Amino acid sequence: MAVRLDRKVRLFLALVGAQLLLGCAFNPSTAERLAAADELKARDVVQRGYRPATAPEAIASTQLNVLVEGANWPVTIVRPTSSGPHPLVLYLPGLGESEEAGSLWRQAWARAGYAVLSVQALAEDESAWRSDLARGAEFRALAEQRYGTDALRQRLARLGQIWQACRQAASTGQAPWAGFDFSSVAVAGFDLGAQTAVALGSDAVPAAGQAWQDLAASVRGVLAFSPIEEGALPASSSVRAGPPILSLSAADDVDPTAWFSPPARRQDVFERWALSGSALLLFHEAGHGVLAGNPRVAVMPERRDAEQAAAAQPRRGVGRTRSGLGPGGPDAIDPVPKVQDASHLPVAERHGHQEIEAALGVVSLAWLDAQLRQREAARCWLQVQLPVWLGELGSWRMWPSRTPAC
Repeated sequence: MAVRLDRKVRLFLALVGAQLLLGCAFNPSTAERLAAADELKARDVVQRGYRPATAPEAIASTQLNVLVEGANWPVTIVRPTSSGPHPLVLYLPGLGESEEAGSLWRQAWARAGYAVLSVQALAEDESAWRSDLARGAEFRALAEQRYGTDALRQRLARLGQIWQACRQAASTGQAPWAGFDFSSVAVAGFDLGAQTAVALGSDAVPAAGQAWQDLAASVRGVLAFSPIEEGALPASSSVRAGPPILSLSAADDVDPTAWFSPPARRQDVFERWALSGSALLLFHEAGHGVLAGNPRVAVMPERRDAEQAAAAQPRRGVGRTRSGLGPGGPDAIDPVPKVQDASHLPVAERHGHQEIEAALGVVSLAWLDAQLRQREAARCWLQVQLPVWLGELGSWRMWPSRTPAC
């Protein structure tokens, strides 16, 4: 039997429905409000942080090939459009990434007057998440293969060849190489790239070829995002030579293979490489993905699939990891908290990705200015002001420097 509603009841229900629709259309969602708040905090981090000597520059990005052993090898250059000279940052992507990865860091450094050259030295590293081992969820075997000493030695040797090819191309002085300063070089890398960068700085792995030695001799500083000590440092902990290394990590810094767990292992580079001026920036409860420097939409589908499969496997020795996997993993798909006031939430939820990425950009730029430009204001900011500026976002440790106190 059909129930007929009174005309007033129908009118009331229609008004309620209209209000609900208007609310959905005009009231920002919780995700939008949190994103807006995160953006404001990111701006505040930059405004309160280290200030470079010059205003941000216009930049240009170029993708090109260099000739390596008769074959074309892709590299990406981001540089200021001004004439230079520009100190050079060599960026090495992580496992499963191409030379276009880390764009947040590369563009920030270029705007500050640095020329940034990005290259993935081995094709097997870029295609790791499409390999048979990844498709078969053999992530431990994949990690043993790609992070092993043999692969590291091959990577260093090929990197030396690519470096030599780039220098030869730059010798013409033509765009996009114009203004590159190959005498003032920092090496930065994420994950697998960080392992290679640390190995370059420490000279721990003998690699064939004069080109690799020329590159290692040019390095003035190392930035290691999610650093890996294994195989990258000398066996003897008494060795104290090479450029200072800035390690950037997080309490939940677990890679997709879960090979380097617990996350505290990422601090081993700082603990063992007790070189004057080396430092460790550790974020409280942030995850692996935020250290990659990739826009959050730029995720390779095969990497996401591999990370989700890895997350489903049991891990040994790993604690709670709400956001511990790489780009496209839980960092990108964590549910948004269903509360509007986040003041009582853990640090990881009160401080979003944009704020932490902004902090990483500020600190890495100050580090580059201190190492490559020898800017005293940058050195003093790192030594004195950074811990206060950082606040509850994380912790900062630094081995004593031989330079005068600020």
